[in-house]
Amino acid sequence: MYFGTPLQGVNSSFIYDTSSDYTLTSSTDCLDCNTTYFNPSLSTTFTNSTEVSTTYLNYNNEDEIYEGYMGADIVCLNKNNNKTSCANGFSFFVITN
Repeated sequence: MYFGTPLQGVNSSFIYDTSSDYTLTSSTDCLDCNTTYFNPSLSTTFTNSTEVSTTYLNYNNEDEIYEGYMGADIVCLNKNNNKTSCANGFSFFVITN
């Protein structure tokens, strides 16, 4: 999964949890994350999302709590950036801790 303009991310396997309300990605601001996939300040199309103002998300029956914020940007399933695999203005949660 790739985020932003230019596209950032890695070609790796993701588990798509279709019962979750949000897509989450780790950011370069996350010091406790093992991986970081997205740097919002490097994307020319990133915007802070006004859709949801939460700064915490509970996940996995509240066993995991993620700190961060909602953003919106182009999100693609592959790095080809073609119209069939990308969504513009896609909202997602940016993990910072």
